[in-house]
Amino acid sequence: MAGIRDSRGVLHSVVWVDPEEVPTLFLVVKDGATALAHPDYVSETLYSVNQGDLNLRDAWDHLLIKTPDMGYPKPCEVVASTLDSALIMVDGVSLYRISH
Repeated sequence: MAGIRDSRGVLHSVVWVDPEEVPTLFLVVKDGATALAHPDYVSETLYSVNQGDLNLRDAWDHLLIKTPDMGYPKPCEVVASTLDSALIMVDGVSLYRISH
C-alpha cells in the first residue's frame, strides 16, 4: 500500500483532508487501485478527455464524489462535459460543476 511520508520519514497510509480546505473530494478507482483525488485532478483529466488526449474509459473505472453534505462517497457520472466545464451528477441530480 502506498502512503505519504511525513517530515520524519514515517509512512502514513491515511490521508486526512480538512473539509474547509477541500470541501469536495473524489475517489478514483482504476484497475483495482483507489486514489483520493482533488477536484483539480478531475478537472485536468476531463480537459484532456475533451481535447482528445485521453479516453474517459482510460481515465478511471469508477468515479465517486464526497461533498460536505454527504456522509460517505457516492458513485457519480460526468455529463455535459465541454472544454469549459463539466457537470457531475449523483442519482440524476446535479451536484457539482467543474470549471476547466
